[in-house]
Amino acid sequence: MSTEFEKASDIAEYLLRRTGVALMCGDFDAFAPCFILPQHLETIEGRRFVTDRETLHQIFRAVRANYRERGVTRVVRHCVEAKFKSKNLVESLHEARIYRGEELLQPPIRPIRGWNAGMARTGALPTVFMQSPRPKPSATPCCR
Repeated sequence: MSTEFEKASDIAEYLLRRTGVALMCGDFDAFAPCFILPQHLETIEGRRFVTDRETLHQIFRAVRANYRERGVTRVVRHCVEAKFKSKNLVESLHEARIYRGEELLQPPIRPIRGWNAGMARTGALPTVFMQSPRPKPSATPCCR
């Protein structure tokens, strides 16, 4: 089955959905291919330079542990703005809501600086990668 991304927001939503489901389900093998390494990532502990899959896995496990400690049952993220910076580069903004049951643990904070996302337009399913840029001073990273 072929997946087509016509709009920049399609790519952003795909990445948010794919990484969000992988985090909630504990599926690192689905999460990891979304990232090209090395790169800087904003994490719960602060900005980290990630050079290898094991470090990415440590971050993934830390986010999962944070979710467990807080009793997170659902994270709802959606793209509020996305644009192509070039043919294969998307920049986006998204908001996130974090829930424990029906209780909103973290209200949406806008803007959350999104991903510089690129994709190779070859093959049946595009190869999508994420790179988390340094947030703007007014932005607050969510669950990273």
